[in-house]
Amino acid sequence: MEFILSVNILNEGADTAIMRLHNANFRQPVSEFLYRNEIAWRNVSTCRNLTGILQAGIQPRWQADIHLFIEQTISYELLRAAGFDVQFTNDG
Repeated sequence: MEFILSVNILNEGADTAIMRLHNANFRQPVSEFLYRNEIAWRNVSTCRNLTGILQAGIQPRWQADIHLFIEQTISYELLRAAGFDVQFTNDG
């Protein structure tokens, strides 16, 4: 399964924090968590500056997407509970 995890960082220091996200997979405890749960960290998207003007001034806001890959076995019951329609065909 491939996942895209969108990360939003707000307020002061958001620009610095979002740039550090690009190498987060090499830092503890993130690298340990990925290894223990067999999650592959593919890449992080380009950082997007979504800074907006509020009534009190400007609020720094940055966003990036983390692309993850997880190889996992999912049961038929779990897929049905999530709303997936699973059909098996015998073409042999």
